[in-house]
Amino acid sequence: MFPVSAHNDHHLIQLISQDNEQAFEELWSRYWKLAYNTAYKRLKDEDQCRDIVQDVFTDLWVRRNTLNIENLPAYLSTAVRYKVYKTLARAKVNTHFFDTFEAMLRPAGSADNVIIEKELSKLAQAWLQTLPEKRRKIFKLHYIDNLSTKEIAQQLNISQKTVQNQLGLASDSFYKQVVPVIVLMLQIKTAVS
Repeated sequence: MFPVSAHNDHHLIQLISQDNEQAFEELWSRYWKLAYNTAYKRLKDEDQCRDIVQDVFTDLWVRRNTLNIENLPAYLSTAVRYKVYKTLARAKVNTHFFDTFEAMLRPAGSADNVIIEKELSKLAQAWLQTLPEKRRKIFKLHYIDNLSTKEIAQQLNISQKTVQNQLGLASDSFYKQVVPVIVLMLQIKTAVS
């Protein structure tokens, strides 16, 4: 039998579907740099790019028995771009909207701000109650208790990827359900002042 390095991509994918780790390592060695460069062109952040490449290849291994890939470089580029866009979307939600929300919840002293603070607190509590129990717990551990995704994964005995996915879903929900109300409240406050 030929060494795995002598096989073409299609045959390596077949070997991977049969749980051949050497074939997987060969594909990693062939394509990790392509995947990394694809991510780096868009993010310019080495750590995030390494995480994305690792996620894409981990997903490839996890789904090895169900994948039907004709063109591996194209598949990897598409998967990496998708992860990059998800990362950018989450970053926008997390930094912009959560910072705005936190700033509005800080006590400011005036009677109007106290009322708005109470209303926003009620809004946040109501929104949290709409989340599935597991997602709500993960959200609170991350944003209220300031635990990292790794610490949450260890505490709840789940994968870090699951924690990240649940936080992403919670962020999307926050953006769609809560942010429009915050924006409306800000507009009303500005119009009244």
